[in-house]
Order: sequence, then C-alpha cells, then structure tokens
Amino acid sequence: MEPETETVQETTTVEDTEFNTSTDEATVPTKEMVQILEEKSKELTATFLNLTKEFQNSMNNKTSVIIQKEEIYKQCIEETTQSVTQNIQAMNTFIERCEEINNKLREVRVVYNQVKNLRKGVEHLETLVINIPLK
Repeated sequence: MEPETETVQETTTVEDTEFNTSTDEATVPTKEMVQILEEKSKELTATFLNLTKEFQNSMNNKTSVIIQKEEIYKQCIEETTQSVTQNIQAMNTFIERCEEINNKLREVRVVYNQVKNLRKGVEHLETLVINIPLK
C-alpha cells in the first residue's frame, strides 16, 4: 500500500481577485497579478515614505524643542549667575559700609566717654563749690 498524497491548496485574495496556488504545481503570475502587486508595492512605498517623512519632521521638531530648552536653561543659569554675583557684590559693599559706620561709632563712643567724664568733673566741681563754707 502506498501512502496517499494530498495536494494542499491555498486561496489568496488580492483586491477582490482570487488566485489559487498549490504546492505541487508552479503558478505562473498573470499580467493582472503583476499589476496588482506593482500597485500595492507603490502604495506601500508611498506609505513608507510618508511615515518616514512624518518621523523625520517629528524628530526635527523634537530636536528643535530640545535646543530651545537648552538655550532657555543656559540663559537662566547665566542670569542667575549674574544675579548672585551682583548680590554678593552688593553684600560686600553693605558690609564695608557697616564696618565704616562701626569705626565712626567707636570715635563717637570715645567722644561720648570724654563728655561723660567732663560732666562728672563739672558736677564734682559744682558739689565742691556749693559745699565751700562762706566766711
């Protein structure tokens, strides 16, 4: 007994056209099949090119946004650095002026102590003059 062999057949539909293909015999493509395949190939190529172009535009836009963000970040850092530098300079100027005022106040303190001592001396003299017995 010989084993039975089966012929496997598939039915393929392209653009509402049925093509029978079997594995045991070679199918010769018809002119219509070739035209349909060429059209599908052109459609796929156009779709692929459109998708590629959209992807490229999307990437260009994203790159542009990233570059803008980097520029904004760089500007913020520069402005912050300038602001901090100016504030440090202003603080140093303020500290110098405070030190100058402190030195002037030391001089005023010395004069104050001298006036205070003079006042005590005058009060002491007044007390002596008042307490001098009259003859």
